Amino acid sequence: MLGDLVAAAHHKVHGGAAPRELAYASLPLLGRAAVRTRAQIRLSVADVPGALSEVAGVCARHGVSISAVRQISRGDHDQAVVLLTTHTAEVAALDAVLDDFGSSPAVREVLATARIIED
Repeated sequence: MLGDLVAAAHHKVHGGAAPRELAYASLPLLGRAAVRTRAQIRLSVADVPGALSEVAGVCARHGVSISAVRQISRGDHDQAVVLLTTHTAEVAALDAVLDDFGSSPAVREVLATARIIED
C-alpha cells in the first residue's frame, strides 16, 4: 500500500498518469484458513526437563511441523529462550498454536512471531 501511495505522489509531482488497475484487482482475497506460510516463533520457556516436549506437543496437536529449534539458556537458570521455525502450515493452525502457548505450563511468554516469506 505504501508503494502505491509513493507511486501516486510521484505521478502527481511529475505530471504522469496514474497506473491502471491491475487485472487481478477483482480477485477475491483468501481467508486466513487458506493462507499457508512458514513462521519463526520466539518463546520464553521454563528451563526444566520436558519444556521442549510440551512446545513440540502443542505444535503437533495443531498439525504444525517444526523445521528447526534452538534453545538458549539465560543467566538465571529457571528460564530459557526457544527459537523455533516451522514448516509451511496454515495460518489458522499457527494462530491456534500461539493461542495454546498462552495456556501452556512450560511457556512463560511468546516473545515474537514472524512469517517467513519465500520465493
